[in-house]
Amino acid sequence: MKFTRLPIDVDAQIALLRQRGLLITDENIARHLMDKLRDATS
Repeated sequence: MKFTRLPIDVDAQIALLRQRGLLITDENIARHLMDKLRDATS
């Protein structure tokens, strides 16, 4: 599968998830977990 969209940074991902209704109570933990996921998939 070829991806056509450019990746967005963590802050933009958090903003998008909040816009879609996800309740993020601790942004630092959310950032940490997203960084761990990025590292695990690269």
